[in-house]
Amino acid sequence: MQASTRALHACDAPGDRILRPVLADCVRDYGVFYQTVDPDSVGQLEAFCASDIVFRDPFNEIRGLPGFSRVFLHMFEALDRPRFEILDTAISGRTAYYKWRFTACTKRGRMNLDLVGMTEAVFDIDGRVSTHIDYWDSASQLYARLPLIGGAFGWFNRRFRVPA
Repeated sequence: MQASTRALHACDAPGDRILRPVLADCVRDYGVFYQTVDPDSVGQLEAFCASDIVFRDPFNEIRGLPGFSRVFLHMFEALDRPRFEILDTAISGRTAYYKWRFTACTKRGRMNLDLVGMTEAVFDIDGRVSTHIDYWDSASQLYARLPLIGGAFGWFNRRFRVPA
């Protein structure tokens, strides 16, 4: 998978018609990369991301491409069969929103993960991702399922849930 080589054109308004077709290519290419990334292709991140990319998720806040690459490499070391599936995409200005499903299995098969979340990806003038923020509910989709702390999350959930 190769990143779109066209730079984004400067524009007066975020929704400028000149910007949209080029940005759409960049958004599509990044989404395809995200769905097909594997340990051997992590090095291709530089084709899609700015060198000073900012990445944030419920566990990490990282600046720079080397750190962002380590996030992926750690994912492949810690999990079996990790996979992102892009469910939907929206574009506003230079920002793309990807709704995704992430599936994986922890090592030794102790827990299957099936997470749904959203990525906010801001593209710079060169068509590379400068900010990548992942939003997903780590409390209900992960922590509540853990043996040692899941009970406490269940108690909080019952305590604060609106009665039927």
